[in-house]
Amino acid sequence: MRKKLLLLLGALAAAVALLAVVELVLRGLGVGGFDPSRDSRLKYQQVVQPLFRPARLADGREVLATNDPRLAYQWIEPRKPAGLLRVLVFGESAIAGLGFSPNVTPVRELERQLRAACPERAFEIVNLGIVALPSKQVRKLVEEAVASYAPDAVVIYCGNNEFLEIHAEKYAEHIAGPAQRLTRALSRSHLYGVLRGARRPSGSAQVSTADVAGNDQRVSEARMVEHVEVEPDERRQIIGWHEQNLRAMVEACAAARVPCVLAAVAVNWEWQGRTDPPAAWIESYIDGQAGEAGLRAALPRLQAELAASEPKQLYRVHWKLAEVQRRLGDWPAAVASYRASLEADPHLRRCRDEMNAGARRAAAADAVFLDTPAELAALDEHGLVGFADFYDYVHFTPRGAARTAWLVYRELERLRLFEPRAGHDARAFLAAREAACAALERDPYAVGGFLGIGASRERIAERDLWKYEAFLKELDAQLGRDPRDFDALVWRGNARFFQRDGLAGARADYEAALSVRDEPSVRDNLARLLGERRL
Repeated sequence: MRKKLLLLLGALAAAVALLAVVELVLRGLGVGGFDPSRDSRLKYQQVVQPLFRPARLADGREVLATNDPRLAYQWIEPRKPAGLLRVLVFGESAIAGLGFSPNVTPVRELERQLRAACPERAFEIVNLGIVALPSKQVRKLVEEAVASYAPDAVVIYCGNNEFLEIHAEKYAEHIAGPAQRLTRALSRSHLYGVLRGARRPSGSAQVSTADVAGNDQRVSEARMVEHVEVEPDERRQIIGWHEQNLRAMVEACAAARVPCVLAAVAVNWEWQGRTDPPAAWIESYIDGQAGEAGLRAALPRLQAELAASEPKQLYRVHWKLAEVQRRLGDWPAAVASYRASLEADPHLRRCRDEMNAGARRAAAADAVFLDTPAELAALDEHGLVGFADFYDYVHFTPRGAARTAWLVYRELERLRLFEPRAGHDARAFLAAREAACAALERDPYAVGGFLGIGASRERIAERDLWKYEAFLKELDAQLGRDPRDFDALVWRGNARFFQRDGLAGARADYEAALSVRDEPSVRDNLARLLGERRL
């Protein structure tokens, strides 16, 4: 028995030694390694390539349709016709449109503005923004696109997700037991990298925004701040990778002679968290005084609190100071304090000035740099970029999407990629879009105007990232109770219109709605679905 045990231990030791030798050889050859500047280990940050797959429209026409299930259904011509303007827009959830239907994005607003400016021109304005992607994954998509799909222009907007991976990695390390730590160590070996490459999933891998919403690799803000610390060297490295990836995208566009608009990322400067402090928070600062006197009394107390605060709490105190300055009508000081709160926020879930400075450097002479935060601030009467343009920390409201699209529109016009019709006033068109958004009380039936708010305008301001997904579940539940609910049928049909495999479901919903009531806009939706399936 002892001899068998020794033989077994010897064999195990030999196997471990052999694996160690193989690992050392692979490392020496640089095979199977993981480059954190170019790839992500997070499941929900993987990209599905190629970007487009052969498909057929309902009328039998052959097209190239978006491949990744996280993308709204869109298509391009397999052979690009002369005169067609193809603009591909890349980015993250702010571009993808998290929180609303795919209509509420800068990309769809850009398409509306271009079609209004050039009603006779053929356009393909494609939204290739994907929820949760960092720049290193967006880079792969841009490099493929300029090499394979002949865009006339590329627009890039990304910088909010650069720290998602390190947060998830550090939190997983924090909660891991011994067995999990061993498994994680083995998964970082070069041998594992070789084996993983041999069984890499195909381009048809199923990933969805629902997967992202429920993924256990996501780290909440509260847990991240409590348990995760990003060291200064790690922060500098990740910010450097962001600039490096943006530069590579710009260079890929330049090599393919494709004009590139590299946009700085705008965020909500007013953001303090998913919920604001209770309204009575200010009572502890005003010393019982009312009105302006109380507010002025609060200023030195907040300044003293700033001097004494821990680094992770500075952003909250800056935010409180901004609120007091705002109530006093000192808007320049309030804006500066909101900006200071952003820069001190330990969550690292909003793009910072230092990252946008890197984007400006990456653009250099080979791309157009769009300073989105500065331009949005210039459009606001108080110079503030806040909840009017973002319903949460980084995701656009309808107004924010329209304004950002107009900024991109101006850059494309300056590049002379199109000629607006005589007399067209793009600024007036934007004002009309803003007024329409402000006046909207509920979702229209027309799929081109569908926001994903149903009968509740209040949903626009809700800070929940997954409110659109919740709304779709509500529609399913309502139709489970009443299969002939006209509103629910139309709105669910509109949602399915944008889904990769939603044609049959959208058709069934529209036809069921028309059996309840003959509505011209629903008939038009059905005709679009069964024709080009475009807005």
